[in-house]
Amino acid sequence: MHHYKMSQQIVGAVLVFLLLVGCGIPAVAPTPTLEAGWTRYERPTDGFVVALPPTWQPWDSETTDTAMNVAREQNPQMAALWDEVTRELGVNNLFKFVGMDFAPESAPTGLATTVIVFKQPTERSLDSYINVYTGWLDSSEEAIKPVIHWRVHLPAGVAEEVQFRRNMTALSGQASTTTVTQYLIIKSRDLYMLTFSTTSDQSEKYAPTFEKIARSFQWVK
Repeated sequence: MHHYKMSQQIVGAVLVFLLLVGCGIPAVAPTPTLEAGWTRYERPTDGFVVALPPTWQPWDSETTDTAMNVAREQNPQMAALWDEVTRELGVNNLFKFVGMDFAPESAPTGLATTVIVFKQPTERSLDSYINVYTGWLDSSEEAIKPVIHWRVHLPAGVAEEVQFRRNMTALSGQASTTTVTQYLIIKSRDLYMLTFSTTSDQSEKYAPTFEKIARSFQWVK
């Protein structure tokens, strides 16, 4: 069995996702202007749109085989890592969107740089959900302390940003620390969680990109 399991980076979040339920915070904002080379991906069934930078590729039920075959030809090593990620995530219907950076330098230790969008029905408020979720992180072995979080305002509405680190082992067997950055936002009776993950030595470099992707997240009817 491979040591590297992309789902391990977020399995705790999924378990809490399944346990929690909340009420919504409405949000209305203009659509941000995309930077050159970025692509917007609409997911009307799940009520959102999100954009990715040029070197990133999406994966979900609407991603075409043709696009991924092109990516495999351009970067076979990263494509193999992508296949590992999608095998781990493809069976879980909470994962509404997955994106990965295919730039060769994005995974120097074999741990992918990714964004995952979860969607889960809830009857809790954002404050209530955050209190339970961060309390779970603080008391578990999933996260390296401290777990930090703060309120932010995205174009999609009021959200909570959560950040923590985790110890991981890559496919190569090399130990590494990953930084997980999450944006949690509620609309109506659905909780959306955007989870970004990269190695901690790259977290500062990726922070602006993660924020831009989060700010591209918008609601669609």
